[in-house]
Amino acid sequence: MNKNLKKVISSVAALTMVASSVAAFAVDFPDVESTASYAQAVQELSALDVISGYDDGTFGPDKLVTRAEITKMIVDALAERSSAEASTESTKFADVQQITGLKATSTKVLLTVSSQV
Repeated sequence: MNKNLKKVISSVAALTMVASSVAAFAVDFPDVESTASYAQAVQELSALDVISGYDDGTFGPDKLVTRAEITKMIVDALAERSSAEASTESTKFADVQQITGLKATSTKVLLTVSSQV
């Protein structure tokens, strides 16, 4: 598994655990072994609806996390989801032409936070 993905999942899990309690329902991903070092974090983040996996029902532990995916996870973990606006904006990122809705708001929040650091 990619070291960066493990770090991201661990960081988001830590933020989430500090901010709120774990809900009773979590998705069981067929590609996440219960003995995996990251299994508990995946279950907790799934229960909190911070992660939901892919359309085929998998988590994809060996996939690279995109900028949009990590931004969504961070914003969801920090409970910024309710501030999402329906908007479409262009972006300065070469790998992203347009962002809409939650992704647009998430990117604004992330850029605002990173510019203040």
